Amino acid sequence: MSHSENATFQVGANKMFLKSGYEPLENGALLANRGYFVSARPAMGNIILNINTVMSAFYAPMLVSKFLKRYDDPDKAYDTIRGFGKTIQEQTFKKDGKDVTVKDYLNSPYPGLNLENAKESWMVAVDLDGGEGKESWYTPEKLLILPYQVFNRVLPSQITSDMITKACRAPAVTVSAIVGGLQALGISGKSFSKAFSVDPRMLEIPVRAMEKPNVQYRAGDNSNVEPGPKADLSEVFELAADIQSHRTADSTQGGDVNKRMLDPEYYDFTDLISKPARPAVHLVLLVLPKKDKDIYADFKKVADREGCHSICVTEQPNFMKDEYDEKGNPKLGNMTQYVANVTMKLNLKAGGVNHTVTGLTDSLKDTLVLGADLTHPSPGSVEGAPSIAALVRSVGTSGGKWLGSMRLQFGTKERKQEEMVRERIKAWQKDAKTDKLPAKVIYFRDGVSHTQYETIRQDEIRKIRSVCEGLGWKSTAAPKITAIIVTKRHHTRFFPKELKG
Repeated sequence: MSHSENATFQVGANKMFLKSGYEPLENGALLANRGYFVSARPAMGNIILNINTVMSAFYAPMLVSKFLKRYDDPDKAYDTIRGFGKTIQEQTFKKDGKDVTVKDYLNSPYPGLNLENAKESWMVAVDLDGGEGKESWYTPEKLLILPYQVFNRVLPSQITSDMITKACRAPAVTVSAIVGGLQALGISGKSFSKAFSVDPRMLEIPVRAMEKPNVQYRAGDNSNVEPGPKADLSEVFELAADIQSHRTADSTQGGDVNKRMLDPEYYDFTDLISKPARPAVHLVLLVLPKKDKDIYADFKKVADREGCHSICVTEQPNFMKDEYDEKGNPKLGNMTQYVANVTMKLNLKAGGVNHTVTGLTDSLKDTLVLGADLTHPSPGSVEGAPSIAALVRSVGTSGGKWLGSMRLQFGTKERKQEEMVRERIKAWQKDAKTDKLPAKVIYFRDGVSHTQYETIRQDEIRKIRSVCEGLGWKSTAAPKITAIIVTKRHHTRFFPKELKG
C-alpha cells in the first residue's frame, strides 16, 4: 500500500498517523495524534478495506529537560525508564580513577553550556549508552526528543480525561475523516494502483431493530426500558442483598488530599483491608475527592488480593461539581443517577439480583449458561507470569447473577477447563436442589480470534460434553450444547445513513 510520505508516518503494521493531526495534551510534554487503522480482509465475496480513525499519545519534540520538567509523574518515570540517573550535579562517574560529576565534566570541555538548572530535581543525567559500567552521561538540556515517537506507557491519570475528550467526535465528523483519509493515505487517485481500484463509498448494511427488553423487578413491575441508564431508585431490586458489615475509607476528610494516598507515611490500603483489620467486613467503600486511576488501581489490587468486595466513588463531578455558585459554594452534581448506578453495583457485589427480563425464567429453568475467558500476560509482564482462565455460570433463572471458577495456567499445553466445568455443573445442581443435569448448555467464549474457532468446536465443546457424560448424562438425553463466540471488532463502526451532528 502506498501513502504520502509527506503527510503521514507509520507505527506498527496497520496504523498510519497524520503529521499535521496533533494536539498538545494537558501537560504539554505529550501530543495526541490522529491517524488511521488500515487493513484488508476477504468478506462478503470481495476484498474489504477496513479503515477506522485512531488516536495515540506521542512524545512532543522538545528538549529532554523540558519534557522531564513538564511530565506529570517524573518520579514514576525514573523507576521504570532505564537510562536516567541522579541530577547532573549529583551523578558521578570514574575518570582517570577519580569520581567526577556530570556537571563538572561538561563544564570543563564545554564552558559555554548553560547548566543553571543543575540543582533542579528534574535535571537528571541521561545515559546515552546503557549497561551497567558503560554509562555515557549527558545533560537533558542539550538532547532533543525526535518527533513521531509513540508513548507506549500508561497515560498519567490527569492526562487521560484530556485524551478521551480529544478522541471523542460526532459520527458525522468521523465519517468525514475516514473518507478524507483515503486521499491522505494515498489509497485513492490515479497513482494508487493500475491493477485494481477502491470504491470510496462505505458499505451499506441492512439492519433490523430488535424489540426492547421488558425489564421486571421484584414487585412484578414491568418497565419497557428506553436505551440508556436508569435515573432513579423507585423500582425495587429483583433480589435485594443484606450488607452485614462494611468499612469506609474517606480521603476527603483531613490531611492533604492532593498528596498521594499511598505514600507509606500517609496511607496503606493493606492495613485497612487486611483480614486481621476486618474480621467481619465484607465490603470496603473508598471515597475520593476526584478521579485518580492510580489510587483506584492500587485500591482494587489490594482488595482483590485480600478477598474483599470493594467500591470506589468520587465527589467530583458526581456529588460536587468543579464549579461554584456566586457565594463560593460548590455546585451539586447529578447525584440521583450516580447513586443509582453505584447502588446497583453494590447490590450485585453483595449477592443480590438487580432485575430480570420477562419470559427469561421459563427459558432458563433447565438451561445452564457458561461464560469463559482466558487472559494471557501482557507485554512487559514479569517473566513466567501465568495466564488466567476463568469460567462463570448462571445462578437461578433470573439471568442476573453469576458465580465462577478461576485457575492459573502455566504453559501453553496446560488446561483447566474440565475441572472448572465440573465445579460449575455441581454448583448448578446444588442451587437447583436436583441430581439431574441441565438439559441445555449455552457456552459463551470470549478472547479468541477467528483462527481459533475450530479449536473451540473440536476441543472445548468436546470437553464440556465429556464432563457432562462423566456426571451421568449418558443415561439421559443427549446434551444440547450451543457455543457462542463473543468477539470484539475494535476497528468496525456502524454509522446511520442520516448523519446528524
